[in-house]
Amino acid sequence: MSPVPGSPSEPMANSTGSFNRDFNNRLSMQAERVKRNNAPPPVTSVGSTAAPPTAGSASPHSERNGGAKFMEDNEAMDEIALMNLEELLYDMDLASNEDGVALETRLMKELNSLEMTNVYSIIESDDRIKNVMAELDKGIEELDDMDSWLSLYRQELDSMGDDIRQIESQNRGLQVQTSNQASLLRELDNLLISITIPDRIIETLKKEVLERESGVRKIEDAAAVIQDVLMAKYDEDVAGMSAVRNRMELYSFQCSNFSGRFSDFLKNKIQGQTDQYLNDKQRTLAKGYVVMFGYEPIEKYFITYRGLLLWLREMDLRRYTELQTVYVNNMNRLYRKEIKEFFNVLSAHHVAKLEKPDDSEFVFGSTYHGGLIARGGTAIRETLASPSDLTGRIPWRKRARGTQDSNASGADRDSALYESSRRIDLGPEEKLPVDDAFAQVLSIVTSVAAREQNYLSDLFTLTKMMSMRMFIDDTPPYSQDELDTKRKSSLDPKSSKRLAQLMGIMYDGLSVELNNLAETGVKNETV
Repeated sequence: MSPVPGSPSEPMANSTGSFNRDFNNRLSMQAERVKRNNAPPPVTSVGSTAAPPTAGSASPHSERNGGAKFMEDNEAMDEIALMNLEELLYDMDLASNEDGVALETRLMKELNSLEMTNVYSIIESDDRIKNVMAELDKGIEELDDMDSWLSLYRQELDSMGDDIRQIESQNRGLQVQTSNQASLLRELDNLLISITIPDRIIETLKKEVLERESGVRKIEDAAAVIQDVLMAKYDEDVAGMSAVRNRMELYSFQCSNFSGRFSDFLKNKIQGQTDQYLNDKQRTLAKGYVVMFGYEPIEKYFITYRGLLLWLREMDLRRYTELQTVYVNNMNRLYRKEIKEFFNVLSAHHVAKLEKPDDSEFVFGSTYHGGLIARGGTAIRETLASPSDLTGRIPWRKRARGTQDSNASGADRDSALYESSRRIDLGPEEKLPVDDAFAQVLSIVTSVAAREQNYLSDLFTLTKMMSMRMFIDDTPPYSQDELDTKRKSSLDPKSSKRLAQLMGIMYDGLSVELNNLAETGVKNETV
């Protein structure tokens, strides 16, 4: 609580009663003083009032009276001030029972209001203050302008904040998009790696030598790689991608080029091998030398390419079919020549004339002729379908290379024989009955045809369901010695039909020679 003016560092009375008592006491004292001052002057002994001292009198009595009067005037002024204070308090509607705290509060408010009024009056009365106020007004206007500019800047900053938030949102979207694109690029890289064939693979298909077995093995591996890529399954979206499509077109082009290269190479080799055997004078037959030569060198040479032929079947069926036709047509040229020579030598020099039996009805006429042809036809059909025990009952012999004969020309011709060759064991002047000769011919022809059928099946993989990748991973065994072994028929009707067609083309002249042999037997009958 603030101290009361006139009593420094002393606290105001805390209760309303003490304040009122003090205030009433002071009022009572003031009232008494006012009464004393208002009393009439004292009367002298003569009944008149005392005369006031004249001017210039300086008696001690007068001085004492003057000092007393000054004191009395001061006291009167204090009393008047108190009276004025009391009137002021009543004018301010201050109740006598109001406590000091409320009074102090109201007085401080009035004092503040008075001070503000005084300050304002001072300001209004001084021109310098007006100049200051004008400058202050100008400064306020400038501050208002600055506030306007700051408001604009704040609006711009708010707008920039919106733009920044939008940019940040777009940036987050771009980050997600970038992440997705990075993932997509990784997937594309993996895809391109999976469909990318090294240059060495392409170079192998282009330039590797086909005549060496080591080169063929390298080409098989390279061909399997390009086949895996071209035959891989992709979904529609991936397959439609330009990068994938371009790669596939490039590899298809390389694959087609190699198919043409390999097909042309093998055609030329088949033609060359055929011409070589057709021009081999050691394979010419003569009297006492009835042989069906074997083709083991051809078998050994071309079986090297069975893997690539299998690849060609899967990648270029047209060229694969053409090679089958080329092979059987050229082998037909060989078999036509050698079968013809075989039958000519046998018929001209080693078929005995038949003597007429007692029962002429059994011998003469078309009965015997037809029976011979029928028996031969049935036997060869059985053997071509699958080698039977017929070959085991016929006394033909296989002659190995180096077997010496009685004359020099026979020794030269023996040098052209192989294990697969079939020979009727006859002397230069030895003859066979026509039925015995016919049976041995059937045995030899069916044995040769059965071997050729097995080889054709192995070379072109006609009776086995196999892919190039299966062939590379687990190459099926092959042995020339097993070509004479009886095999089960193929379970695939389509492959069996194709094999029968090829064998029909290869031995299309055999039936003519068999008929000619039968006719020779009939002509040699004696009357």
